Parts: sequence; C-alpha cells; structure tokens
Amino acid sequence: MDIQTKIRNERSKEIKAENLKFMRDTKSSEMLIVILKAHLYIERELIKALTETIIDEKILSNTTFVQKLELAKSMGIIDDIGGALKKVNSIRNGYAHGIDFVFDESTYEDLLSTLTKEDKDDFTTEYNEWEALLYDGDIPLLNFKTQLLLNHIWFSLCSCRAYAKTAIELRLKEKELEIACKYQTEDTTDT
Repeated sequence: MDIQTKIRNERSKEIKAENLKFMRDTKSSEMLIVILKAHLYIERELIKALTETIIDEKILSNTTFVQKLELAKSMGIIDDIGGALKKVNSIRNGYAHGIDFVFDESTYEDLLSTLTKEDKDDFTTEYNEWEALLYDGDIPLLNFKTQLLLNHIWFSLCSCRAYAKTAIELRLKEKELEIACKYQTEDTTDT
C-alpha cells in the first residue's frame, strides 16, 4: 500500500471517530441539549477555521457567532453552508431567549431546507446509513434525525476548514493580481 492510500485510510478512520464522538456527545432525549452541544461543536470549528488562517484568537473573544460567521464568509473560508450555520444559531437563540421555544418537525424541515440540493442528497444517503448503524430507539426519532443533520452541517464546516488556508491564499493572490492589473492599467494610460 502506498503512502497516499495509508494517509487516506488513517484520515477516514479519524473522520469516522470524530463523527461518532459528535453523535455520542449530542445524544439526548432533550432537544435543547442536542442543539446546544451541536452549536458548541460548530462554533469551536468556526473559531478553528478562523484562527488557522490569519485571525488572532484574541480578536474573536468578544465577537458573536454571527460576527464570526460573517468574517469567515468574507474571508472565503465557508461556502454554501453559511445559511445552515446561521439557522442553527437562530435555533440556539430561540432556546436561549425564549422559554417557550419548541423544536418540532417544521423546525427540522426549515433547517434541512437551508442545505443545497447536493448537500440534501448527501445527507439523505448518510441518514439512511447512519440510522441503520446508530439508531437504537433510546431517544425520540426527531432528536436522532436532528443530531444527524447537525452532524452533517458540522462536518461540512470541518471540510471548509480543511480548505481554509488554500482559500485565503487564493484570495490574497487574486488581490495581488487585481492590484498589479490596476497599476499596469494606470501605467499604460499615463504614457
């Protein structure tokens, strides 16, 4: 087996272990616990994505989740998953600021609707596989479905983080080219 295959196999094992840990940590018959723990995972990943690029963690200490999200979007770190992340935060805020907040099937569907068609298709495939593997009936099915959806969203953010440095480097090169072209255009119009 070549080194690339070994690396891929190791990373695959790590990914599976990370997903299983997420599922263990967010498993609860109380939807509030599912949402809060998943939100913590997501925010931690967002901070990692920002600090592994060029942001000093001290700068982030007094920022809200939405501010971190907007910063990550502006830096090109996150892609189509931004709407889902914002919705997760909105649901968390529903619990934090509304004593009567209820997460129900329509809230789940609203969250699911924030995914792109491709992400929804991936999630549906994953859901069937994970349900067969992990659902033991200990918690309500809606909680399990929500766990899996939040896991999918969190893992999409993890994938974005993996490409964050490359995205930043590309944005910086684009800016360099833009500036170089601007100066080159100015030089040719001056002569």
